[in-house]
Amino acid sequence: MTRIVVAVCCFGVLGNVLNLVALTRRSLVSRMGKMEKSATAGLVGLALSDFLFCIINFPNAFVDPDAIQWLSLSFDAFYRVYGTSVSNIFVVSSTWLTVVMAISRYIAICYPIHARMIVDMKFAAGSMVAVFIGAIMLNLPRFWHYKLKCWQLSPDQQSMYPYSKPIWYDLQVGDLGRTSAGWRAYIIVYFILAVLIPLLTLAFCNVYLVRALHQSARMHSQMRRRDQDSGDTTRVVTLTLTVIVVANILLVASCEIFTFIDQIVKRDIVDIKTHTIYNFVVSILNVLQVISFSFNFVLYILINAHFRKTIKELFSCRKSPNSHNSHASYDSVTQQTTVLPLTCMSNGKNNEA
Repeated sequence: MTRIVVAVCCFGVLGNVLNLVALTRRSLVSRMGKMEKSATAGLVGLALSDFLFCIINFPNAFVDPDAIQWLSLSFDAFYRVYGTSVSNIFVVSSTWLTVVMAISRYIAICYPIHARMIVDMKFAAGSMVAVFIGAIMLNLPRFWHYKLKCWQLSPDQQSMYPYSKPIWYDLQVGDLGRTSAGWRAYIIVYFILAVLIPLLTLAFCNVYLVRALHQSARMHSQMRRRDQDSGDTTRVVTLTLTVIVVANILLVASCEIFTFIDQIVKRDIVDIKTHTIYNFVVSILNVLQVISFSFNFVLYILINAHFRKTIKELFSCRKSPNSHNSHASYDSVTQQTTVLPLTCMSNGKNNEA
């Protein structure tokens, strides 16, 4: 938490800043159709959420995770009480932003006509606002998990202990402590809404995303030259979402499931002999979760040629010489061939992917 996680978060802050800059560049967005622009807006929201997650985890480098007493209401005290709660808000928001993008792509694959009427920039903006508000509401009970209690020596006590500080603060269990019935009920509701439903939804949608990639790759050689750029853009968006979904399932969901089991089961069940192994597993899962929020920049660089070109233009401080001439014609082509034909398993009809 004080070294590896913080180092990964440093990389995540830099990578997500570059994601925010590159994904909002006109040279990248102008190449896309309406639904691809909506998906890219979702990636912008995801980059923002991941960026804030990395920022919130920075104080782990200098805040003592075992401290329970403070002589003043310092940042360290407030971070110990509320830091995990704030960080968890962005875990939930990143997960549900991924779910929204996966559902949007599923609609585009299986119901392309409906998708053209539903999936647009207004849908992307509204869904992002709803996700962030929902993530805050879902994590509000966590802010009552711990509390700070102020202790003050009486005049008599100060005379008995002249070298003691007259005021200090203790970290104590709050109204929703680990052993309370309310906390256990909340953890179960949280697991269903923030882990189980997103996990099942992502797994379901990813089946269609993978089928869309397979189908579009098979049809790529049959496309006419004028549709090739649009098909490439569609495949890149679908591939990007597919990899993000897989990373969320493997890295984020696994950590959340383990955390749920840890919180719902009493600690005295854990054998003292396995305590070291248990802590090691917790540490590894925490690192993997942080990697999921920090390495999307690497993902985009590896699989998105347009993103690589945008980053290159960003650092070279110059634009592509023919970017202005190609934007208008490119948009018209993209609107005509936003998605590729795909046989949807759910209704047996030929739809567009």
